Amino acid sequence: MDYKILRLEPWNLMGISIRTHNQVGKSIKDIGALWEKFMREDIFQKIPHKLGDSLYCLYTDYEDKDQGFYTTYLGARVSQQDIIPQGMKFIQIPALNYRVYTSRNAQADSILETWNYIWSHPIPRSFEVDFDLYDQAISDNPYKQVNTYISVNHA
Repeated sequence: MDYKILRLEPWNLMGISIRTHNQVGKSIKDIGALWEKFMREDIFQKIPHKLGDSLYCLYTDYEDKDQGFYTTYLGARVSQQDIIPQGMKFIQIPALNYRVYTSRNAQADSILETWNYIWSHPIPRSFEVDFDLYDQAISDNPYKQVNTYISVNHA
């Protein structure tokens, strides 16, 4: 699977989160419930100081790489944290190097195919911050493709 290398400078995210792990299907259930809450409660519209219309599904705070607990956030890039609505969290993302993989559409199967590739190949992952970027700016069809950013130890 093709990828590009990219370095992102520090940035901020605000949204809702859940702590989960990949054992016995727990993450699928937990992250699915997080998405459901995000959509049902229209969380995206409630995030103050958004920088654009992109939606982020971010994975961080890994305990034991992809075998232990980690935190998943659904949210938006923001310019500041002076207002954090109840139930939301603010997180600062450090400057990191990423391998960026592209799923050709925002369907769950396509994104899962990208993650299956990542999980099954020797990628020098740093397990600091990974995320799926649902970027409306990519095309005139909202969320037509999803870019998956995997933090790596070196470019």
